[in-house]
Amino acid sequence: MNNTKKAVLHRDNYKCHDCNLAKKVLTIHHIMELNKHPELKFKRSNLITLCQSCHKKRHAKICRYHKPRD
Repeated sequence: MNNTKKAVLHRDNYKCHDCNLAKKVLTIHHIMELNKHPELKFKRSNLITLCQSCHKKRHAKICRYHKPRD
């Protein structure tokens, strides 16, 4: 585990940012998308801790938001 990930997990008290639960598996999520903002990859202010369930929900929202409209 790299230092940035450790620092973000510690800052967020090893809890999911959305559901506030301490889950066994946590992931680090980029608030601003990496494909649009690669310079923010390791910027701690752009990172939050999410559980797998909340991470999937966040990405589902992003996909719906970016879906082309008819």
